[in-house]
Formats: sequence, C-alpha cells, structure tokens
Amino acid sequence: AWKANVLRSRHLTSVVVGSGVPLESSTWSLGSPHDVAVFLPVHFGGARAVFQSRAEVDPRLWKNPSFNRVVARTNLPPSYKAANALVPAHWSLSGATVDLEMVPQGVQAEDYFVKMKSGTLYQHYGPWARESSPNRFQINFRAKGRGEVEALVFVYTHAPHKHLRSDSAGKVTLDSDDWAHYRLDYEKPDAGVSISGAMRCNSGEVCIDDVFFTGAEKPK
Repeated sequence: AWKANVLRSRHLTSVVVGSGVPLESSTWSLGSPHDVAVFLPVHFGGARAVFQSRAEVDPRLWKNPSFNRVVARTNLPPSYKAANALVPAHWSLSGATVDLEMVPQGVQAEDYFVKMKSGTLYQHYGPWARESSPNRFQINFRAKGRGEVEALVFVYTHAPHKHLRSDSAGKVTLDSDDWAHYRLDYEKPDAGVSISGAMRCNSGEVCIDDVFFTGAEKPK
C-alpha cells in the first residue's frame, strides 16, 4: 500500500471564481494538496478471485496500515481494554493484556492513530489462501511517546497453517511527543512459509501510525 494524493486544475476561459483567478481545482484529499497527513492509501494486491460461495476474495497484501478504518468490539476478553470499544479494522489483538485507544487526528473524519499501553496488534500478510510470502520485508512506521515498541513477525507453515515461532524484527525506544519515522528490515530463514506482521508495546505508552510491512527484493 502507498499513501497518495491526486490534484486537478483547469484553466477557465469564461468563468472567474471568487478569488479572481480563472482556475478550477480539486483534490482527492478534500482540499489539502500538500499535507501528507491527509494523503489517502492506495492498495496493491493480486488478481481478483472468488471463494466457492462466490463471495469476492480480498486480494490486498496489507490492510488498513494507517488505522483509519475502525470497528466496534464489545466482546473483548476481560483483560483487554479498548477505549470506546474501538479497534482498527483488519488487525487482531493478542497478549495477556491489551490496553489501547484509537485517537482521532487531522482534518479528516476518519483519521486515527493507535495509542497503546500494552498488547500486540497484528495481521496476516496477504490472503491465507495465497502462496507463501516473500523472504525479505521492509517495516516502516511512525511512532511517538515514551516507552518501547517492538515489530514482530509471526511465522506459519503455509498449508496447513500452523504457527512455527515469533521473530523480533527490532525494538525502538521512544522518548518524544513528536512523530518520527522508523524503518526495520527482516529476512526469514525459511522458504515456503507465511507471516503475520505485528506491533507490540513492551513498556510505557506508545503511539503508532502508518505501519507498513512490504515485501522487498534482496539488494543487489
């Protein structure tokens, strides 16, 4: 997935808009052309397909990286706490305890980041029925707060799906209220296995956003 924007501008010959400039313009991001925070996600996936039930398969490899889609979960385990019962769509929760909050931000109605005090967020890379995942990944995310956040990789056999182990792709210690970008690299030693990408709060209170697990080619 990428975050992108589309800008449109047309020169008018017969109409002058209120500003006095004979131009008509619009953007995909609701009028904010240069603010990266309001860029919208563009997803790339495999070929379209359907299940035997004729329901369409979601071919996206990585979903809801910016946490802008949220869902209400009222049936969480007693040790799991989600403010206003909101959690990010397409992400699962794990850990002995989970304490998170979906925090709205920016000018768009659906623009959130995740604030975590404990627990793990994860999702499978690509559809479960897809062939095994790439061997190399780049992990990009934004984070702020005070504490430690860790990127994890859950490794599964491809068919049948069985959890093999959990690998650490790297830890980041945070001590700032300003957003910063981080990149980690991960290479799994196994061939023919699938992975889930995960982010875990190990300590303190951390905020994360724009989490991308991207398959990468081996550098030449």
